[in-house]
Amino acid sequence: RRCSYLAPPAAAPPEAAEAGLRPRLKLTPTATDEEFKTVFEAAGGREPAEPAAAGDGWTWKELLSSMDEAPPSDESLASLLIGEIEAMGVDAAALLPRPRIDEIAAAIHGGDTTSAADIVRRLAPAAIRRLSRRMLSDRRMRAQAERYVRRYQDLWTETVNRGDSGVMAAALLGSDQGRAYLLLDAALGEVA
Repeated sequence: RRCSYLAPPAAAPPEAAEAGLRPRLKLTPTATDEEFKTVFEAAGGREPAEPAAAGDGWTWKELLSSMDEAPPSDESLASLLIGEIEAMGVDAAALLPRPRIDEIAAAIHGGDTTSAADIVRRLAPAAIRRLSRRMLSDRRMRAQAERYVRRYQDLWTETVNRGDSGVMAAALLGSDQGRAYLLLDAALGEVA
């Protein structure tokens, strides 16, 4: 326990005052670390952390908060996830340069999705780990990422089925949305 020095000093014996000695301090116990943590988290605008629930189920708070929110549209989902990736300090354009995008697009266009995912993991291992950890702790982001990856895979399949050239496929993956897809797909592969 910690002690507080804010308590008023006790009266000193008369002989101590004559000798020029200071009076003794009265020490009183203060709050525990958990009580301080709760106060400072509340003051910082964050809610106090709830104790970990047994199992892997939803808490009432998560369940009720998820009911109020409508899922974002496909267009806003892309910009939302790109913003989340950038907020985590991941620069997708720097990690996945154009020559590597062409290599990944050729692998996917040839039907070799595992080597494409391996290329992404080799180019951005720290970013993939950071994204996968975030998805493990943030269920909403994981659900949004899964939805985005499914939609982008459907778009990719539609492009390939139309018989578009590899150049169109590389352009699809070379966009900000395509780079986000590659990173999120590789991160989901790590989580699963």
